[in-house]
Amino acid sequence: MIGRTGSDDLGEKRPQADISDEIFDITKPKDSPVVRIIRKLNKSKPKATTFYTQVQEDEPRYDTVKTTTVASSAGAVGTVTPDNPTYFRVGALILNETTSVQVLVTANDGTDLTVINLDKTATTGAWTEDDIIVIFSGTFEEGSEKPALHMVQPSYVYNLLCTNKRLLHVTRTTQQIQLHGLPELSRQQGKMMNEMLKDVEGQFFFGQREENNDVAAMRTYNRIASTGGIDEFIATNRFSSTSLAQADFFDDLLTCFRYGSDERYIVCSNKLLTKIGTWGLEYVQVPRTEETLGIVINKIRDFGGGNAYIINHPMLNENTASKYHAYAYCLDLKNIGYKTLQDIVLSDVNSAGGDYTEKQVITEFGFELIQEKANGVWYGIT
Repeated sequence: MIGRTGSDDLGEKRPQADISDEIFDITKPKDSPVVRIIRKLNKSKPKATTFYTQVQEDEPRYDTVKTTTVASSAGAVGTVTPDNPTYFRVGALILNETTSVQVLVTANDGTDLTVINLDKTATTGAWTEDDIIVIFSGTFEEGSEKPALHMVQPSYVYNLLCTNKRLLHVTRTTQQIQLHGLPELSRQQGKMMNEMLKDVEGQFFFGQREENNDVAAMRTYNRIASTGGIDEFIATNRFSSTSLAQADFFDDLLTCFRYGSDERYIVCSNKLLTKIGTWGLEYVQVPRTEETLGIVINKIRDFGGGNAYIINHPMLNENTASKYHAYAYCLDLKNIGYKTLQDIVLSDVNSAGGDYTEKQVITEFGFELIQEKANGVWYGIT
């Protein structure tokens, strides 16, 4: 506890408590599951700046064939057309998972790869559309010159910290405390804190990075900012999912696993769970420990790209008419940071002598969103 001098009552000491850890013990886990998991994985020390650097993305380790090509003759040069030619460096060894044929990339014109089988007695094989290509190594001719320049630059992104406040006013507290103690005050205080966390959770999903920089307006009031959320952040992996088939879902999930960690949390409404149920209940597994951090988490079975978990989120279920009821977010929470300039603080703000209690909870927070391509969103699920 620290003392604070209020401007309305000079000399009065206002108790102020950091409740950033305790708040998660007294509020409902199901209402703010994502923020809880992020804080558990990646809570960062307070930062005085709102500018963040984005870590260099990892080089992808697989791609798929875009256009079917015929098999070449033994030892001859062949051509492969991948979906993403920029993934491939000259000198890379790549493997077609379907045919188990390894070839060497000798040229890349931005559309097609020129490849050759190092075994002169074997063919490069037919490369069929949607075959998976594994990029696993590199090799060069002995005594060769340095490889072609592969220049990368670190990218800088920024998000903003925003201020959130909630005020609780309970009247006749002196009388009620004398008669009944503090149960109702404690209940209302817990409710206020729970609503605060729901505010933060909502900002994580739907917030847009904006601030008021109008010079004339700034003379009237201080800067107002909104922190950007994941829906604004995800630009690459946005999957239209009107009729979502199991094979398409797993392909989309693999796309998100190209970058980042080996773990994803799929945050969805009950629409996606219903859709998965039509594929067969065996695709969803309830772990032995049914709850993690008080949150019910299921696991996707028969998916080999990494550990994929599902969280049914009440915020996406709250309004079935909302477009977000048909959304599902694939999140790499190990690469999402929860940043605070001021963590969650509870203060007494009532005037001395009043027969009421006023408490304010305040936080100044933002999210550090790293590796955009490691995340994805399905939309339009029916």
